[in-house]
Amino acid sequence: ARAGAASIACCTSPWLWWSPSTSNTWLLGNTAGETLRSGHVNNLRSAVVNLYLSGQKAEAQKYLEYLLVNYADAYTKKPQDIYLHGMDAFIRSELKEMVEAYDQAVATIGSLLTKGYMDLATGWPDRYRASVENARMLYEGYIQDHLDDRQGRMTLPPFVDMRAKALGAFVANPGCPLLYRSIAWNREQVEVKQQHYDLILPSLRQQCEAEGVEMARAFPEPPGMEQFRKEHPAPLSQEKYADQLRKQKEQEDKEKRK
Repeated sequence: ARAGAASIACCTSPWLWWSPSTSNTWLLGNTAGETLRSGHVNNLRSAVVNLYLSGQKAEAQKYLEYLLVNYADAYTKKPQDIYLHGMDAFIRSELKEMVEAYDQAVATIGSLLTKGYMDLATGWPDRYRASVENARMLYEGYIQDHLDDRQGRMTLPPFVDMRAKALGAFVANPGCPLLYRSIAWNREQVEVKQQHYDLILPSLRQQCEAEGVEMARAFPEPPGMEQFRKEHPAPLSQEKYADQLRKQKEQEDKEKRK
């Protein structure tokens, strides 16, 4: 049976959890009075984005149409332009504001991917695919908006790396049931699993031993790891890097004394 969201809410970011029953309360009665207008509109716009990102596009469309019909421009009394160009244009506009900064982009993309892994683990592959597609849309939109960043400070890592980091954080999180994490791991692509396998291995091994679970069965090593390790050697730790520099300097000093 598919697990309910409440049982694993610890595994993902709260802003991505959206219940139609919750947002329906905002549609009761007429539109809000002027005092509450701004807050009401903001909540409804957030509902559209959250529903869309969670794969509930029909529900999102309902709230977008509600905004179009009930919240005309306060001065012209005509429908607001932002609601007239369809769902995709509205979502792109809203997301651009949400992820304008680098940290916002990383956090939002990570939240979408984490939610996707939770859906993958609990039997909702369509929602998983929607989360990955939306995360990619966000990623590509951010990259496009920062093409002129010459200093590289705003450059996101490759998308596969962001997926791998989200997967690693998800499967190593002891706050989620080990079963769900194992299911997500075994359903993800090899390319993604290879990226962070060695990083999460110690933590996973310890958790599996504590619960009496066979590590090799719950989180099997991805195929091709030997070749992957050759092509992607682990970066030196700060301590080893400092030691390497010290030895290099000692060798240089020794050569100078000859």
